[in-house]
Amino acid sequence: MTGGEGAADVGRPWTDLPALGCAVPADWVTVEADFVLVIAAYLSHIAKDVVAAPGSRLGDGVIHLTLIRAPISRARLVRLYAAMQDGSAVEDPSAEVIRVTAFRLEPTGRRRGVLMVDGEPVDYGPIQGQVMPSMARVMTLAQQ
Repeated sequence: MTGGEGAADVGRPWTDLPALGCAVPADWVTVEADFVLVIAAYLSHIAKDVVAAPGSRLGDGVIHLTLIRAPISRARLVRLYAAMQDGSAVEDPSAEVIRVTAFRLEPTGRRRGVLMVDGEPVDYGPIQGQVMPSMARVMTLAQQ
């Protein structure tokens, strides 16, 4: 890119997250546990009929991490999934919701799990995300 808008950004990283091979910053909170499910939601809905973060608002600058720790019975997990249809799962004592601006998930141990980003499977291993304020604009039609 030569000149024009964005020229000052050439060569600058898009994020200030540390590389996956590096330690997280000292001021980050670390939670180490055996999780059955972790949902990182920037928007309130992760599907048309699944409300993962009912308190989320577009542009609030927050990622809602919902953590479900093991052990949990299958019956209770099914009830949690059903409660996500109306957003009441976040009120369940089995679901811990943490508001963050960045996160890293690092699988530990020998057991493998499934990692998905926006419904698509990704390689099993460390993954991280961060709120990127003002990185995109959302335009809608005026309500009539």
